Amino acid sequence: MAEQKNSKLHRQASQPYGVPMKGSKKVKNRNHSRQKKGASHDM
Repeated sequence: MAEQKNSKLHRQASQPYGVPMKGSKKVKNRNHSRQKKGASHDM
């Protein structure tokens, strides 16, 4: 639970830092899912 609270605080304190990081991860995940499944619109 402490991690979740920290994540929220970090995201609020450093939005520009958490945005690109999350986006980069999302893009990588989406790319991987797209190649594997071909329909990753849910994520």
